[in-house]
Amino acid sequence: MSQRDDLPSFHSLFEPKPWVKFGLCNKPRDGKVDTGPWYPKRGEPTDAIEICEACPVIAPCLHYGMREKYGIWGGKTSTQRRKLRSEAAEDAKTRLFDVVPFTPPPEWSMEAVLPQRLRAKPRRILATHQQELGL
Repeated sequence: MSQRDDLPSFHSLFEPKPWVKFGLCNKPRDGKVDTGPWYPKRGEPTDAIEICEACPVIAPCLHYGMREKYGIWGGKTSTQRRKLRSEAAEDAKTRLFDVVPFTPPPEWSMEAVLPQRLRAKPRRILATHQQELGL
């Protein structure tokens, strides 16, 4: 018995994702599952993308495949996924620095917050210092 029951078992770490069993890429053709179309050589034509477009689990496959370096995942090649990651990062940067201008309401103004005697005090202190310095 393990001390931490909330941790996954060793074997569950190597089990495929639950959606994989519903993928069209996981269906046997001619008695075996062929991974060749999903890992083509550069420039080699493949029918994997057409198969992916009809697949019921294309969205989770693409989500999973965004961190994969090779192969076709969610109907996208590695180059297409790299471009999607780049666009997503650029979009996140744009949203991060997209600042909405803020105008404080009038009730936050110095006149509304501080009484007249306190607002005048800094000006008097400045005037006193200027007199002492001979300015």
